Amino acid sequence: MLARDPDDVTAWTWRLIAGRGLQIEPAAERALFDEVIRRHPGHVVAHEQYLQYVCAKWAYLAEDPVRLFALARRLVHGRR
Repeated sequence: MLARDPDDVTAWTWRLIAGRGLQIEPAAERALFDEVIRRHPGHVVAHEQYLQYVCAKWAYLAEDPVRLFALARRLVHGRR
């Protein structure tokens, strides 16, 4: 799908979701997230899915709640 339409944010978002399932490295997951928000900064599903990746439940980054909410606030305001 991305080969046909590299700006398809839905396809990028599904890659983000698949990355979590495949347990890809944090830098790779962040790169996928950045691809989505570069094209659509307010893409709610991509933000939700990236926050799922970084939450302690998945143990990839094991973010504590304070840092997780700080990340969410930065993303909402367009800062990375």
